[in-house]
Amino acid sequence: MERNVAITYTKGADAAASVVKEIERIGRKAIAIQADAADANAVKAAVEKTFATFGRLDVLVNNAGTAIPKTVRGGHAGRDGSRAGHQRSWRVRRDLRQR
Repeated sequence: MERNVAITYTKGADAAASVVKEIERIGRKAIAIQADAADANAVKAAVEKTFATFGRLDVLVNNAGTAIPKTVRGGHAGRDGSRAGHQRSWRVRRDLRQR
């Protein structure tokens, strides 16, 4: 069965376009969607765009990563290095699981 590919990216449109070109080079359809994985609404919109483009979603790979270039305070850290930032990240994950 032929699989098409939708990828998301936060920054790096050129790199995302390069990935799309490589996927298309092997005979598959591909799209790149700008969406911040920490933003539940952006993730939902990316899934909706994938359905609108390909009509289905067979496999989802969640491979989002973030580097935190700040000191960890309080034993936990989010994007901004704070405990509150860490809690925001977990709320987004929880909200996505509940949809």
